[in-house]
Amino acid sequence: MSNYNIDSKLKIIQPEPIGFKEQRLASLKSDIIREFYDDSINSLKTKDDEIVVLKNEVQKLGRSEKLYMAISTLAKTQYDINKMAVHFLIYNEGEKMDTIPTAVVQWKKAISRNEKTKQTEKLGELLKIQIDTEKL
Repeated sequence: MSNYNIDSKLKIIQPEPIGFKEQRLASLKSDIIREFYDDSINSLKTKDDEIVVLKNEVQKLGRSEKLYMAISTLAKTQYDINKMAVHFLIYNEGEKMDTIPTAVVQWKKAISRNEKTKQTEKLGELLKIQIDTEKL
């Protein structure tokens, strides 16, 4: 620089080694980021598990509705029925919850009381077989 008639000094700045405080701060930041990441992964897994359970429930409901429609159609061809609905009712007794398969039937008006009683018993047996339960 003196050859060129420049009057200045060259300053060389080198980074200082990282001290203990800086290392600890960097470590804390890293730990916080890792914990946040792990929490996010766990939360996503929980949500994925819930989605799978809900999808399975929706599929069960779809299969149940098809089954109930088939049972109603079959029953209407076998008995003097105008309308029929079949489904599971959910009830609770205190802490205990249970489901009961239930059928609601509107009989044709021309059917006698005696015949209605006979057909009700036969329909109950048909439903037990079709729904595969003894709780009817």
